[in-house]
Amino acid sequence: MLRLTLFGGFRAADESGREIAIKSRKARALLAYLALPTGKARSREALMALLWSERGEEQARASLRQALSGLRKDLGKGSGGSALDALCITEETLKLDGDLVAVEPAASGEVLLEGLHVNDPAFEEWLRDERLHREEPGPEGGAAQKPERAGRPFREAPSIAVLPFVNLSRDDGQEYFADGITEDIITELNRFQPLFVIARNSSFAFKGQAIEPAEAGRKLDVQFIVQGSVRKSGNRLRISAQLIEAETGNHLWAERYDRDLADIFAVQDEVASTVATMVPGHVEIAKRIQSERQTTKDTDAYDLVLRASWFLYNDFASSEAERLLLKALAIDPTYAVAHAKLAIYYAYGLFVDGQSIRDVSAKTRRHGEAATRHASGNAMVHAILGEAYVMIGEHTLAAHHVDKALSLNPNGFEIMTHAAEVKACLGDPQAGLELIDRALQNDPYGSMSYRENKFDINYIAGRYETALEQLIGWPEPPLHMILSKAAALAQSGRMAEAGAEVRHFESKRPAHWDKAEIAHAYGRMCANPKDGERWLEGFRKAGLKF
Repeated sequence: MLRLTLFGGFRAADESGREIAIKSRKARALLAYLALPTGKARSREALMALLWSERGEEQARASLRQALSGLRKDLGKGSGGSALDALCITEETLKLDGDLVAVEPAASGEVLLEGLHVNDPAFEEWLRDERLHREEPGPEGGAAQKPERAGRPFREAPSIAVLPFVNLSRDDGQEYFADGITEDIITELNRFQPLFVIARNSSFAFKGQAIEPAEAGRKLDVQFIVQGSVRKSGNRLRISAQLIEAETGNHLWAERYDRDLADIFAVQDEVASTVATMVPGHVEIAKRIQSERQTTKDTDAYDLVLRASWFLYNDFASSEAERLLLKALAIDPTYAVAHAKLAIYYAYGLFVDGQSIRDVSAKTRRHGEAATRHASGNAMVHAILGEAYVMIGEHTLAAHHVDKALSLNPNGFEIMTHAAEVKACLGDPQAGLELIDRALQNDPYGSMSYRENKFDINYIAGRYETALEQLIGWPEPPLHMILSKAAALAQSGRMAEAGAEVRHFESKRPAHWDKAEIAHAYGRMCANPKDGERWLEGFRKAGLKF
């Protein structure tokens, strides 16, 4: 029997409670990973990518063997060797026997693997995500206290996070509305270039949690916190907002707005402008990017786009997003954001629905052109269109739109994410990696949302093992990413695994999916024919017939 304590520090013990000394930090990390959850088999490749992500495959494989040898010796000394029985090792996988392992529950405030550092970026990212998703994440100590990344620059600009506004409406169905208000305030704050604003994904990691500003500031590594609430009743709206200095808890500003729903856009602008001017560091209004909002003036259309955006964040393949966006455009045909979101929704149809390039291109262009006509100065619209156009192979248009987006708002995290993918597809993966790393500085807890882009960029750069690292901890990747994984495995020489992924893809592929269409969709994204052929080569090596 093996007893593991993973919270508040690491400890291994035998059935009697006598401690078992696990000498290697990597071995302790390995045991913890296998225990969360206990009983789940992990491939050797996954463990190599998690704990030796910066080493070559052969070196990582040798390091894993060495770590396992030491771990077996350590466990064999506990309770006459019975603790060793909990470790199940095959040629392909490792796991812990759930009947022979007990994991001590976390006490309030205890941190997962506190004080354990293995100096591997992939493991540190996994550990940070695990800590965040614990039900009661306690205050973190030491170097793990802040979600640091290698090469992260010192922030000279004032830093701020907007926590999800609380829905005080009696109708739980209005939750999307409070989320939409929060997202729009984050977007508006990003127009103030001197501000360092934490991205939506990281802020929303704290949704539903009663977290103190000091703890939120520490976890997100920011100086200031914006909190608020939204109550919507009929056509009346009440928004409360406050700006708090994270370290001291001092309230720097608070305001309540009782307005008609039609005034919502003015309220968002006022909250963002007031917060920006209140933050120390003398953020000057004159430095605000003078880009047009160019959103709708119709609150019904705005409400529909908020609903659609939820599906785009959480279920991109859902046709509900399309229905809501088309309904919004029926109300306001000039709504640029709705046109842009429809354009990328349709472009993604190549990958999530296996649609034909002819149908997808026509719809993407139609809504892309409409969005351009109505929002020439909206950075987010241009960023979305850049990625939509690159997916259908319109490289000149894609370059124009991402360059326009970056010129209007070079600090927007979502803008940098869209632009990173486009830059890589246009033949400059290094520029793409730099952009996405900058975006991640703003979004330390949003790693999952960037993984597909980071995978694509690293694949285009020929960094196949690094691309595969992005899939670690992704329990159910979308179907097209299974195919991407197969290509990367094949390019890495891991042919058996690549073939298994192709068979997995074939077993789940809907009958209407044309394999040739989706394979060539990857190649079409790349302006450099050699980059496009690299995708097709990976699919062929993996055994995909198209």
